[in-house]
Amino acid sequence: MIANKDLAIATAKALKWNKIELEQRAAQHGRTIELEIKAILKSVLAPKKLGNIDLATAINRRFADFGDFEIPEIPREPMRPLPTFDL
Repeated sequence: MIANKDLAIATAKALKWNKIELEQRAAQHGRTIELEIKAILKSVLAPKKLGNIDLATAINRRFADFGDFEIPEIPREPMRPLPTFDL
């Protein structure tokens, strides 16, 4: 397993970030460079939250990639008469 410091150093090298920019960003957030890199990775890799949306909007977003399509109407029989409970 890679140590936290080694991971931070490897990540910074892999991202080819300017060390000064990374130090400034870490200082703005009151973190060390290692903790700043972890925070950046966590924010990027965390699942995105949809927020407070209603069910119809969530369904619309889920199926938006399929384009426009229509669901065929299902033929139905008339409703049966309602029962009466007269005594």
